[in-house]
Amino acid sequence: MAAHFTVIKNIRYPIVGKSVDEVFGDVPTKYYLDSIKGDIKNAKEDIDDSPVDTILNLCRVSAYKKEGLVLSKEQGGAWGIENLPKQYTALLYEALKCYKSEIEESFNRELLLNLCNYMIESIFYE
Repeated sequence: MAAHFTVIKNIRYPIVGKSVDEVFGDVPTKYYLDSIKGDIKNAKEDIDDSPVDTILNLCRVSAYKKEGLVLSKEQGGAWGIENLPKQYTALLYEALKCYKSEIEESFNRELLLNLCNYMIESIFYE
């Protein structure tokens, strides 16, 4: 829940009713980081069954770790396109296209695993 509350508080998509600040308090950074790292701790196993969500989650966790940015999955994918090695750009564009349209694509498994390994290394071990 820490990740959801933090994203809501930072992204601020307008919804009817009280303001976001009236409903949600701040989540300590430690809990947010623990929560989003938990989303990707099984990325190597999840990449085959849910590649789009896994790719975009990896991107948003990386954006937070490197730049302190709180992003939605879609924003994380866009951040990845701009900031990750160019060898992953086409894969990230494809993941975003699938996310926005809910179309299922067949991804190159080797490239998925390469991206996953690269991201896990940079998030957990750098």
